[in-house]
Amino acid sequence: MNFSIKYYLLLALGIVICSCSDDSENDSFILSGKIMTNNEPVSNVTVSVDGFQNFTVTTDVNGDFEIKNISSGEKNVKISKNFSSQLGESFSEKNFNVDIQGNTNLDNITLPNPVYIKITDKSTSSISLEWNTSNDSNFREYKLYRDTTPGLDETTGELIFVSTDKSTNTFEDKYLSASRNYYYRVYVMDNLGLLGGSNLASGKTDTIDLIVNGDFETNGIEFWDYDRIHCGAYYEFELKTDTGYNSSNSIEIDRIIGTGPGICVIGLDQIGQIEPYSVSAGQEIELSFYYKLEGGLANFRLGIWAEGYPGGMTLISNSGSLIEANDWVYFSKVFRTSSLYDNDNVFPMYLTLGWELPTVNSKLSLDNLKLVGV
Repeated sequence: MNFSIKYYLLLALGIVICSCSDDSENDSFILSGKIMTNNEPVSNVTVSVDGFQNFTVTTDVNGDFEIKNISSGEKNVKISKNFSSQLGESFSEKNFNVDIQGNTNLDNITLPNPVYIKITDKSTSSISLEWNTSNDSNFREYKLYRDTTPGLDETTGELIFVSTDKSTNTFEDKYLSASRNYYYRVYVMDNLGLLGGSNLASGKTDTIDLIVNGDFETNGIEFWDYDRIHCGAYYEFELKTDTGYNSSNSIEIDRIIGTGPGICVIGLDQIGQIEPYSVSAGQEIELSFYYKLEGGLANFRLGIWAEGYPGGMTLISNSGSLIEANDWVYFSKVFRTSSLYDNDNVFPMYLTLGWELPTVNSKLSLDNLKLVGV
C-alpha cells in the first residue's frame, strides 16, 4: 500500500472518530420548581416530564422538586396530586409545555385546588348537589356526571350538567326514580383537558309507597276504585271497620261459590295511573302486607302495566301463595320491573292486585298493603 492510500485511510478514520466524539456530548439540564395550592406549598405532588418514569419525581415537604438529566427542547410537564377529605378522594392536575434550553426553575407553580361535591337535599324524585368552586385561572367548565353504579368516571357516567361559569357550583337533578341509588362526580376542565376530578357523592332518593290508602282507613273512591273489583257473584268483598291489624279497617274477601272465575282483582285507581318516575327499569320493588286466611290456600298476583305500546308493556307480572293463618301474619316479596321500561318516554302505569281463593267458604283478610322500592 503506497503512502497516499494510507494517508486517505487514516484521514477517513479520524473523521469517524471525531464524529463519534461529538455525538457523545449531549445536553443535560435540571428542571426544578415549587408547587403551591391555596398559597401554601404542597408535598407529595407528582411531577413528570413527557410521561417518562425516569423523569418523574414527587415534591418534598416544602413543595420543591428537581428533575435531572433533561435534554434541551420543548417538554410537556404534568403535575398531579390526590387529595383526601371526609367526603372522599379527589384529584387535581395541570399540564403545560416548557422550552428547556438550560437549567430551568419553575418557581411557585399553582396546582388547582381540589373540588369536593356533596348532596345537600333529596326527595322522591330529585337530588340537590353542591361543590366548592375551582380557583384555577385557566378554568373553562364544570362537567357533572351521574350513574347508578359507583364505577363512575367521564367514560362510564352520563353527562347531566355543564357550566362555563366558575361561580356556578350547585345543581338539582330532577325526574329521578324513587328509592334508587345515584352516584355523582364533577370534573373541572381547561382548554387542554382535565384540571381535576371530585370525590364520588352518592345518595338514594326517598321511598314512595305506590299503594295509596293501603291501611284502608280512608274509604273513598279517590284511593280505591271499588267498581274495578272483578269478583262477580263468586266472591264477596267487604270493608271491615273493626278487625284491622293495627288500626280500625281491613279488607275481607270471601269465596262463596265453588265454580266460576278464580281471580278476584283489586284495582287501585290513583288518578288513573302511578306517578311518572315512581319506578324505573330493572328496579326491585317489595310488596308487603298483613293477612289472615281461613279455609285453605290463597294465591295472589302483582301487576304493573305501562301503556304506550300495542297491547301495553308489562313491568311486573308475578305471583305468590299464602298459607292458612288464624291470626295476622306478615308477608313480603320482592319483584323486579322490566328492563325494557323507559322513564324518558313516560307511559301511564297501572297497578293491580289479584287474589284467588280456590276453596269455597275461604276468607282472606288484608291490611297495611305497601309497595316500595328497595
